[in-house]
Amino acid sequence: MIERQLWHPVALIEDVAEAPVPVRLLGESLVLWRDDAAAVHAWTDRCPHRGAQLSLGKVVNCEGGARLECPYHGWRFEAGGRCVEVPALPTFVPRPRTAP
Repeated sequence: MIERQLWHPVALIEDVAEAPVPVRLLGESLVLWRDDAAAVHAWTDRCPHRGAQLSLGKVVNCEGGARLECPYHGWRFEAGGRCVEVPALPTFVPRPRTAP
């Protein structure tokens, strides 16, 4: 398990631009991405739905801000980690969860 209270350099800041960036830290796969406020987020590189690598997805700009989109089913996650959109179920409101 990674000590999450410490800083670990894993990428250059300029490398985290418009697309998700896959990195490895102490044996764990992570995805780095920027939201619309240019804040960098580091999450486990796995969609909670089917385990697809989020780093293969994309960052999309939506009405509610930038979201990280899973490449498999298109689930979209807000900067706080909550799934906010499931394209296959447009009227579905996902329940709150922790970051992927």
